[in-house]
Amino acid sequence: MALLTRNRVLAAKHETTIGTAIAVAGADATFNAYDVQIQGDIEYNERLGQGSFSRLAGTMGKQGGSISFKTGLSGNGAAASPGWLDTLLPAVGLIEATDTFSPSSTAPSTTVGTGVNHTVTIAAYENGVKKFLAGAMGNLKITGATGQNVVLEWTFTGIWQAAVDAAILAPTYDTVLPLKFLTATLTMGGDVPGCIQSLSIDLGNNVVLRECATSATGYSSAIITDRKVMGTYDPEAHIEATAPAEYTDWLAGTEEAFSVALTDGTDVVTIAMPQAQRVNVQEGDRGGVQIDTIEFAANASAAAGDDEITIDFS
Repeated sequence: MALLTRNRVLAAKHETTIGTAIAVAGADATFNAYDVQIQGDIEYNERLGQGSFSRLAGTMGKQGGSISFKTGLSGNGAAASPGWLDTLLPAVGLIEATDTFSPSSTAPSTTVGTGVNHTVTIAAYENGVKKFLAGAMGNLKITGATGQNVVLEWTFTGIWQAAVDAAILAPTYDTVLPLKFLTATLTMGGDVPGCIQSLSIDLGNNVVLRECATSATGYSSAIITDRKVMGTYDPEAHIEATAPAEYTDWLAGTEEAFSVALTDGTDVVTIAMPQAQRVNVQEGDRGGVQIDTIEFAANASAAAGDDEITIDFS
């Protein structure tokens, strides 16, 4: 898979093994990425000298790193999920069942397949240099602002690999354009909260690298150890008698179904939370119009959990 961005190209594939022994599989897909940042996090073990304040040569310890980038949210132009999301979403803990992605609390699988979490190898090609991470997992934040493309903000943590010289890739561009935050259908408890300007949803994954002294890098792979799905939206303020009663439901701790549907006339992407609960409501101002800034949490719907959010492509 190749992700195109200004003056650099990213490449990502899911792994059939966890850690630094990597085999890749799966179909390639392309899409546009931007605001790419890849950074190493290499531990330095310093050594103090004797007889002066001068240090002696240190050693390099654990070798981790992170990469962040943004993409637009889109379908595949045929009422289904695009292939590139089949690689990235399981690496942030969302697994697929017939074009619907839902959370999984399991450790990443050592085999590739539909319906399992996996780690990814992800590389940035920058001006003839390839920098990349292996065994990576991450977090996803979805944001929308009126009239703008809906943005997926990705952050991955993984094992830093030695940078090498490599020719920049030359993939083809995806022909399916990103969805815009227009003609959106947003409901809370089945009611339409009115005009909003922005929406954000954060999976809230806690990602750590598994320390492993038998590895040359000090790590085995990344793993997601927790998830806290949160969101915000900002409707124009209204009286409490008009549903939904934001302050009343906030005080009561009421859980309600949240849904936002986005479409370009062909593809529809629906993000749903069956048990959303307001955790904070604050007043605000938008060009002189009073608004409510609402923060909400996505809770488990059934005792087994892993059902607090779904992303459906149709």
